[in-house]
Amino acid sequence: MNTHERWNELLQLSLYDELMDKEKQELDGHLQSCTECRAELVRLKALHARLDDAPSPVVDDRFLSEARQQLGSALRSEQSKQSLLQRLGDFIKAGIVPQYKIALGGALVFALGMVVAYALFVPRAQNTTSPQTTQQISPVLTGETRVTNVRFLNTDMATGEIEFAFEAVKSVRMKGNINDEQVQKILTHALLTDQNAGVRLQSISAMASRKSADKEIKNALVSALKTDENPGVRQEALKALQGFQMDQEIKQALLFVLTHEKNPGLRIAAINYLDSARVGSKAFDQDVLNVLRDKMQSDDNNYIRLRAKAAVEEVRQ
Repeated sequence: MNTHERWNELLQLSLYDELMDKEKQELDGHLQSCTECRAELVRLKALHARLDDAPSPVVDDRFLSEARQQLGSALRSEQSKQSLLQRLGDFIKAGIVPQYKIALGGALVFALGMVVAYALFVPRAQNTTSPQTTQQISPVLTGETRVTNVRFLNTDMATGEIEFAFEAVKSVRMKGNINDEQVQKILTHALLTDQNAGVRLQSISAMASRKSADKEIKNALVSALKTDENPGVRQEALKALQGFQMDQEIKQALLFVLTHEKNPGLRIAAINYLDSARVGSKAFDQDVLNVLRDKMQSDDNNYIRLRAKAAVEEVRQ
């Protein structure tokens, strides 16, 4: 945060009487010497006066409803997951003649136990299985490998031999600096592809602490702001983008939010960011003005309509 961003934040807080005594003294001293901040304070007071005269907006419950739906979906997904042994049991119950269930069930569990025991404890030099079995199984079942999605291909009830396929996922642990290119690639990949919203949020938090204005990170944040299904992730992406210099991509992303975002809190954050990113008294360009003129007429949020109207009138003056 640069110096004037800090003063602008203190000006905002001062209007809500949220400053500590020390911060009030610092702000008062700064206002005596800074004409730009004094002008900003006058503008903010005028805006708040308009807001005070406007009717109170209706609280939007869509954000809370969406969060509840996502939580319920996640809980149902967790409850529906079955362990490997449960899948084996379901296979035995559904597809095997009753008199063979006990015997084949024991054979399946024994076979699976032998596979895992072989991978964990038997050295390769003492391998007694066929070359084909060794090539297919032993390289993947090592360390902290997790076996999932078991699929039975062939079962011989007479001999007890079975053939099945499975997916083996190995956990990888990595330690590095957020400014390292490889770390950034993994975090941007997680932000754009991971199904867990918590992981996507943590990825954004980590990327927001980087010290370099990396284009790949910026593009990932822009994509998350425009397309992520979780409003909390979109909100954190917008906050993280404020650490970048305003450019055409970020401006277009903010205009996209103002035009298409259903969550009023995010639209408010977008219009505030657009306004705060202006340098001094520099006017908005035509793209921004076109969207603001539309929002001052059509947005269902009183604050956004007033803020857009104030910005347009300021340009006219």
